[in-house]
Amino acid sequence: MVVKAYFDNPSQNRKSNDKIIIPLKYVLLDYPDKRFVWIADKNNKVQRKEVNLGQLLGNDVEILGGLQIGDRIITDGYQNINPGSKVTVIN
Repeated sequence: MVVKAYFDNPSQNRKSNDKIIIPLKYVLLDYPDKRFVWIADKNNKVQRKEVNLGQLLGNDVEILGGLQIGDRIITDGYQNINPGSKVTVIN
């Protein structure tokens, strides 16, 4: 399976006090009120990460918890994936 991932900080030069902000369209809703994103782990396997949302910033949202700087969010093909699936990350 091939997916596209969103790299919020490819140069890894952000500090720990920086905010994580991602496009809102990649945040999915699970019943009843759990919000999550799909990420590709270091072995390119799919993981579901529950996230806590902060301030809405237009089409983006601040992530208060659940993600770390450097996490690779799956941005394409996420409608058809399952936890543990192996993916090919395209930069």
